[in-house]
Amino acid sequence: MNIKVLALLGVLIAIPTQAKAVDPVLLYVGTFLGEYVAGKLIDEVWDSVTDKPDMRLLDARLKDLEYNSAMRGEMRDEIRKLRESVNERTTREEFRKMVQKTNAEIGSIKRRLDNIEERVEKLEVENDDLKNNTKNAENAEYFRLRGKKFRDATEFHRSIACFNIAVKLGTGKTLILSLDGRAHAYKLMNARDVALVDYSEAVAQYEKRTEADDKRDLLTWSELGVIIYNDRASAWTGKLEYKKAVTDYTDVIRINPNNTSAYIMRGCASVGGHHRARLIAWENHVDFEALVKYMKDSEKYSREYYYNPAGALKDFDEAIRREPKSSDAFRNRGIVHSFEGKFDDAVSDLSEAIHLDPADAGANFWLALTYEGTGKISEAASHYRQYAKLAPKQWEADKSKGAERVRQLMIKN
Repeated sequence: MNIKVLALLGVLIAIPTQAKAVDPVLLYVGTFLGEYVAGKLIDEVWDSVTDKPDMRLLDARLKDLEYNSAMRGEMRDEIRKLRESVNERTTREEFRKMVQKTNAEIGSIKRRLDNIEERVEKLEVENDDLKNNTKNAENAEYFRLRGKKFRDATEFHRSIACFNIAVKLGTGKTLILSLDGRAHAYKLMNARDVALVDYSEAVAQYEKRTEADDKRDLLTWSELGVIIYNDRASAWTGKLEYKKAVTDYTDVIRINPNNTSAYIMRGCASVGGHHRARLIAWENHVDFEALVKYMKDSEKYSREYYYNPAGALKDFDEAIRREPKSSDAFRNRGIVHSFEGKFDDAVSDLSEAIHLDPADAGANFWLALTYEGTGKISEAASHYRQYAKLAPKQWEADKSKGAERVRQLMIKN
């Protein structure tokens, strides 16, 4: 990933030129404040005639950053100060200067906290080296595995500190795995935007690999490529960027054409927006076609609506050809058939998914939905009951209009 100018404000956060030294939090914050808040948001918020800001919209956008999971307490305080400093008399230029100051303060706080936490981890490892006559304090792979250990224990700040050290020390595959590992930690913290910075940097490092970097003590390049493209695809899906997820899953298949899971995941991403719209319509008991039209026409939601049923069916066909007993492939192919109005094919595939995996709650739900759509209410009620039995916590927690309507349907049938 090429590091571009992050802001429209002059000098903001200083980022080292070496790609592996990029701090994903500062890159995200700098982009958010510099390119979005001090750029696009000003045009959205400040009235072109009165030159007064829409305080509600501005406050809402700044809160998005303030409550990002990757932000630390002191960093949030700076965003809060910025929010509280703006009023209806604030001009565009005054706001730009406020953003520049906030950005610089956040950068200073982040680097100070990182230095402290990384030094604590280094000192602990150095002390262990003295006791055990080892040399792990300068070993990138050691810190990568240490970061993974803390991440698995949900000690995320310690995990990130260790991954930071591994990124600074590492080269080749260790560097790529460290970036991917740190990204996963941020993803588990629900900081997906920050995670995507690291996933993309891991991909960039992978794409400029050389044979000289190849070491057999780690994964092969093919194995590593599958991991990083797959991980970024998953992150794109979490951000509802289905088209980008499809692109990354395509790279997984390019690297390993025998990866059945990648065909299934690419198929799911190919209809991800339509799938999500169908569930929203069910949950809120609204007209599905009207909702799809709204999403397609909406500037806010259009990027989230992606629907390529032909591509999805082709992928699910390939997955079933490779693994004829894959309930996941049959379930998802059945869902697409249902979307396309091919109800007999949908019932056949969803029933086969249940035959292959009787505990497949999702297949029962979509089979019930398909039967309901064709007027077979008794059959629909039966499979809704099975879904409720297989996923009791999810069913009991679902208070949506769709769930309440189905409960009434089950009582009557």
